[in-house]
Amino acid sequence: MAIKTDSELLAKQCAGTYKVRDGTLRILHELAQHAVRGFEWVTITHIRRTLNTDADRLARAASASQRDQIT
Repeated sequence: MAIKTDSELLAKQCAGTYKVRDGTLRILHELAQHAVRGFEWVTITHIRRTLNTDADRLARAASASQRDQIT
């Protein structure tokens, strides 16, 4: 499985370079680590937001859609 993220922090936490300090995030991190064990291989790549314009556009659209549903 190939995972691409615009969060350098997330990529480094998943690689074990950085610790996950927040308790809630630690639980989610452990769940994710358990889930990826079922795959033959996993790579996590940090993609700079400036190079990831499609994902950035989709995230903004989703965020705007959620705001519209709340109001």
